[in-house]
Amino acid sequence: MENQRDFCTECRRETSYTLKKIKINQTIREKKYTFEITAAFCNECGWLQTTTESIWENKSSVNTGNSVKEEYTTRTVFIPIHTLIMKGMNPETLSTIAICPQSSDVEVTIHSIDFVKAKYDKLVTGIDVKSSKTELAPGKMTTVSAVVTPADASRQIVKWTSDNEDIATVDFAGVVTAKEGAEGSATITATATDGSGVTGSILINVKDPSQTTVVKTHKFDLASDDIVAKTNNADTGACVAATKSALGIGFMTGQMLTFVDFSAYLISNNLNIAAYDTLEVTWEVRDSKERLITDYGNAEDVPKYGKIAYAPIGELNGYSQGIDMNWEDEDDTMINNFWFSQPFTGQTCELVIAKTNPADIVLVAGFNLQLSSIPDNMHIVVKDITLVKK
Repeated sequence: MENQRDFCTECRRETSYTLKKIKINQTIREKKYTFEITAAFCNECGWLQTTTESIWENKSSVNTGNSVKEEYTTRTVFIPIHTLIMKGMNPETLSTIAICPQSSDVEVTIHSIDFVKAKYDKLVTGIDVKSSKTELAPGKMTTVSAVVTPADASRQIVKWTSDNEDIATVDFAGVVTAKEGAEGSATITATATDGSGVTGSILINVKDPSQTTVVKTHKFDLASDDIVAKTNNADTGACVAATKSALGIGFMTGQMLTFVDFSAYLISNNLNIAAYDTLEVTWEVRDSKERLITDYGNAEDVPKYGKIAYAPIGELNGYSQGIDMNWEDEDDTMINNFWFSQPFTGQTCELVIAKTNPADIVLVAGFNLQLSSIPDNMHIVVKDITLVKK
């Protein structure tokens, strides 16, 4: 029988319940007996009660003076472990059980407290451990969760452990805490508690973000013939090759849209851009006499905005491909871009590879570097391109 309703003493309100046959052991006059009884299983909290009937002689069960029906003077109450966990209690540290008789003059005697290990019909076959964060700063916390397979496994409670509590600890509810001053990794493991022995785990890294160090770099050889750099001439629509010198890659004066194609360079140097964290590009503005510009002064057509962005091979020449130059209505096909800061005369830009869609990063052939405008006697110079692994 399912979905009958009655008052649940655990939920403290009317809930639906399911009746099930269970066996209990009782000792009566020093003899042990096994009884099969009908128990009510609350469909919300999991609480089991050994009867759906009132145990009181009359309906006013909370009034002083009522007596318990004879057949219920001695009864067995089952407390599911998962109910304790749901209420924020750690079963491993449970030390006290309190019984409230709901009446001021009722005496209650506890005859025995037993931990019962049930036999489960459907065991866990797999555990997938998930976390919104896998890297924590010292002292920070995250919560891991376990998704068990099959979804209808009889017992879905897991036991959490950490293989390195000097780095990170985990409590019974899956709250992971990175230790203060720690740096390293800890494997957080969820173990099924139905006797199947199935486990699942996740690696949590603890690292102070202020202590990040560069472990690998590749500085591009800008003089290489495998690097193709051009300027899009806004007046003619033609692409004009950039010049290469000790200063770097110099683009056409008075033009705001440039691009660098390093696809051949990646191949010839056996570079996998996805193996790095960032692509750092340093650029500057120089006049026709190659003097460094740090302030546009009173010049006309000074930049009001600008950016650098990844681009696939077919979209490197952004002007002809129609990349939107209006920063207020940007709709780039590539995820990653870097907007310049004033006074738009040059800076080191960091394109974060790690945050780019993996499906897009493998298509990257170079980058567009754009300014909204630039004086006619000035031009953009790319002086450094470096891949960085941190």
